[in-house]
Amino acid sequence: MNTYGRLPVSFVKGNGAYLQDDQGKQYLDALSGIAVCGLGHAHPKIAKALSEQGQTLLHTSNLYDIPHQTRLAERLCTLSGMDNAFFCNSGAEANEAAIKLARLKGNRAGNLSPAVVVVDGGFHGRTMATLTATGNRKVHAGFEPLLGGFVRAPFNDIDAIQAIADNNSGVVAVLVNPFWAKRGYISQTVITCQHYARFAIKKAGCSCSMKCRPATLGLANTSRISTAIVYPML
Repeated sequence: MNTYGRLPVSFVKGNGAYLQDDQGKQYLDALSGIAVCGLGHAHPKIAKALSEQGQTLLHTSNLYDIPHQTRLAERLCTLSGMDNAFFCNSGAEANEAAIKLARLKGNRAGNLSPAVVVVDGGFHGRTMATLTATGNRKVHAGFEPLLGGFVRAPFNDIDAIQAIADNNSGVVAVLVNPFWAKRGYISQTVITCQHYARFAIKKAGCSCSMKCRPATLGLANTSRISTAIVYPML
């Protein structure tokens, strides 16, 4: 099943920031596996760690305690100042979890119609909930009817979000991308998105979900934390 329009090239090996195809041609990898190979290809420390772990234990289940996962969670919480860490396989799953947590919090508070504010142009994933939250008609096309529970606002317009909140008592969260990779450029920095967080703090019971691009093996960005998706429940 074709999910992307693939380019006519097959990569067979990598070294650092470079890839090599099956014809021996070398490429500078600016895509970085859609931002999941930011530490480079065939990194010796990563290869060594994977090899050593593969000879002991690759997987058990979240049904049991996982010491390495616990250590990573503690490290991420220390760096981010958050209380908990949630591990998943993709940004879409992380956003699904954030949406569900916000709705759950609203329902438990007696809000039977919780709403999440999303901004135009943002990209949050391709599951039904995250696709609906995405502010791009091209992504929506063909998958209607979309899910309810989302209210749209212009990007970087705090006044618009304030107006929505003033007229919609059901708002439980604001979902916004600090970096807009799907738009082909970085539109704002995390500092700008902190305005959304401050708004969320002022609104009683509202949470702010700030999505950072997930990184399987690290992500080159301006943040100290490059392998976390952090969802402050404020």
